[in-house]
Amino acid sequence: MNLFMKFKNYIYEQKENIRYIKVKSCNLPYPFWNKKRQTFEWVRYSKDYKCYCVEPSLVYSIGEVARTGVTYHYKAKLYGREFPTQTIKHRLMVNHCHSFEEVVKALYDYPETFSVPDGFLDEYSKQELSYIKDIKNYLLLIGLKDIKESKERKLLDEKWDIIYNKKHKNIKDRIFMMTYSKRWKKLEREEYLERYSNPKVLEFSSDRHLDFNNENIANAIINGEKNYKISVKYSFLPAVMGIKYLVSYDGKYLGIVQVVDEKVIKFKDLSEDMVNYKLAGFKSFEEYKNNMKKSFVEDGKIYNEKFTDESLICYETIKVIERFK
Repeated sequence: MNLFMKFKNYIYEQKENIRYIKVKSCNLPYPFWNKKRQTFEWVRYSKDYKCYCVEPSLVYSIGEVARTGVTYHYKAKLYGREFPTQTIKHRLMVNHCHSFEEVVKALYDYPETFSVPDGFLDEYSKQELSYIKDIKNYLLLIGLKDIKESKERKLLDEKWDIIYNKKHKNIKDRIFMMTYSKRWKKLEREEYLERYSNPKVLEFSSDRHLDFNNENIANAIINGEKNYKISVKYSFLPAVMGIKYLVSYDGKYLGIVQVVDEKVIKFKDLSEDMVNYKLAGFKSFEEYKNNMKKSFVEDGKIYNEKFTDESLICYETIKVIERFK
């Protein structure tokens, strides 16, 4: 078996040398597209190690050359051990990685238990922490669970250990060892297909998002106390009748509401009896309306549409469809 592995490694090295021979002169990461494998990589040749250094990430590849990098710590229920004396199993522990992509991968694998410990918050930007929070809340919304130990693959691994440690291996044993990797990967593929085929994604895919930074308003919406929503009727927007909104507060999903009626009126015609300005924290309707106009004027600049008192707004009547636990 050792001879077979040596031969296999030799073949791999020869294929790699043929594949990257044109960039052997490059000691900085070269943007390499392999048409046959449909793969993009950053490739450089290291004279120190006498081999090609191939990375999917430019951040890591150029960091290796410049002898620098980034570190992100996170916590999750991972498969491993923190100390050599511990048994290897799924346990809540701190781990680290060297790219934000790897952080997101860890969050994707362990959405239930993933967190960033307080002592490592300064390793992340405000934008990155906001992204992590939003992605985690969404993954929990669709019911994605932490990756657990595979019983089938564990049994396969245990059988490998038994056969590997046998002094005398029969033909059946050798066939198993030769096919072990292929069988293991097949089980992994089947488990991944089940994990990443999520019906909840389709259920929420057409719903719009309605995120509030005011907890009182968010709760009033999802409890049915506030049964309306006001937005600008931009020229490029279709009718909203029947549209569903995923309601959230600070990124946490609270439930679903649906538009059951839509009135298009001029902003100047919005009257006091149509709104609850006190719920929004304003002392008068005039103050509430002026604040809304100021916000709509700023939003209009983004879409290159000027907002005035004559501009059209949508007054949407909404009802609660579902409250999340």
